[in-house]
Amino acid sequence: MKNIFNFSVFFFLFSCVQPQEDKPIPETQAIIPPIEIKELPTQFKEFGDSVFIQGKSALFFWPDSLKIEELKKQSTYEDDFYTVADDSQFYLAESRHFMDSMKVTTKDSDQRILVFTKNNGERKIIDLYSGELIWGIYLFDGKQDPKSIDIVMPADDFHKYFTDK
Repeated sequence: MKNIFNFSVFFFLFSCVQPQEDKPIPETQAIIPPIEIKELPTQFKEFGDSVFIQGKSALFFWPDSLKIEELKKQSTYEDDFYTVADDSQFYLAESRHFMDSMKVTTKDSDQRILVFTKNNGERKIIDLYSGELIWGIYLFDGKQDPKSIDIVMPADDFHKYFTDK
């Protein structure tokens, strides 16, 4: 009898709940990539917030400690930040294995400014804080402009960049 009573109460409580309306899922927005700037700002020459890249390489980048604190404050829930950070680090590690298998030199940076110097002396300067890309990889061969690639599936972008001229 007691089991029937418990089941009845349980059934009654859940049968009185109204179904929630299906809310439309917002379309995902494209991530805004960092922009190229024409000249290295003076403060980055003085304080060393830059990394300089020459020759064929894959540059792995992530936020510095100040940017991490800013991202934590922007996150609705602290767990959201840690989930994104953990996933990004996982994909960067997987991408690093791929780059190693392709015998490409890898470099790491948590610097804000990336300075790529081509073989002809031309510089491409990228301010990572100017876009929404926080963790990522840039490919560079010294001939072409640097290219930001997909960290989840780097192989396609890698082969296009290093074989398409």
